[in-house]
Amino acid sequence: MAKKIVFILILFLLNSCGYTSVLKNNKNDFSIISIEIQDKNRISYKIKNSLSGYVGLKNKPKNYSVGIKSNTTNRITSKDSKGNPKTFELRILIDLSILENQIQYGTKFTKSFAYTNKSNKFDLKNYKDSIIDSLIEKISIDINKYIMSLSE
Repeated sequence: MAKKIVFILILFLLNSCGYTSVLKNNKNDFSIISIEIQDKNRISYKIKNSLSGYVGLKNKPKNYSVGIKSNTTNRITSKDSKGNPKTFELRILIDLSILENQIQYGTKFTKSFAYTNKSNKFDLKNYKDSIIDSLIEKISIDINKYIMSLSE
């Protein structure tokens, strides 16, 4: 009987936490007219795809034109005794420009991640790609928050 009460109590407490998604905002008062990519690479296209849900929305008071420029650096942060790379730092920089009624807004988003070298280069490439995808996802969330803050 006590287990049932504890289970119901936990279920009730977890159900009432008030969790809502960061990106679920029913009050978005903006639309994106166009998205211009200044450099044709995978990162810029993924950022563009994350913003595509806001493109072409009708009857919104604020309309933005967005420009995206991305840069990726991968540098060696340490080497072993033979001079082979041991650890790396991957850094993604997004330069975002937003135009609204002849008013220019601009900001930069940077995320970085340190990782160790792997002997299997195929595994290293796959790991690096998954790091890039994760960093892009985090930057996309930051960009969405930034644009929503402009429309408030």
